[in-house]
Amino acid sequence: MSRFLLILTLACLAIAAPARSAIAAGELPVVVLLGDSLTRRGDWSALSNQVQIVNQGIDGDGLDDIDYRLDGVLGLHPDAIFLQAGINDLIRGVNVEYFALQHERLWKRIMAADPPIRLVVCSLLTVHPQQIASVIRLNRRVVFANVLMADKAKELGVEFIDLNAAMFGPGGHPEKDFTTDGLHLADKAYELWIKALRPLMPAAALP
Repeated sequence: MSRFLLILTLACLAIAAPARSAIAAGELPVVVLLGDSLTRRGDWSALSNQVQIVNQGIDGDGLDDIDYRLDGVLGLHPDAIFLQAGINDLIRGVNVEYFALQHERLWKRIMAADPPIRLVVCSLLTVHPQQIASVIRLNRRVVFANVLMADKAKELGVEFIDLNAAMFGPGGHPEKDFTTDGLHLADKAYELWIKALRPLMPAAALP
């Protein structure tokens, strides 16, 4: 689907979607997973008994791309947005401090939504040196970016989850069988991601 058609589709959905001031009794909350190919390629159906998942991951997207389409996402009036994005920016050489400012801008746009939308920011994932050039330098930039995001999240009162620790343990790096190409994830890694997200999912209102 072209980017123009995607934006047009989101705009139409936003017009049709009624504003949600609260989760209706007995209704599953709507959760948008916002990001890039790591989000898009995940099978999130294991969460469908808790929430209605709207997968808004797009292959190749950077933070500017997400900023460009954010109005359409906000127009869906989800109960929560889980944001995991930015590895493409670092691969393309974006300065880490500028990366952190881009993230902050996205967060503040989401935090300004009316009615309010809960925001959960997920850390970047480190990569495995399978087919990724200069992986040591890239992972150092990932770690630095995550530190900046965690600090800013604490300052702004934004929920932040360190996926590396939650998924890969104290070392914070994926094993070779957790990834298909060094960057993209295998099914067993998505299972760990889902396990990390499950306790953070919003609860349905009691009938």
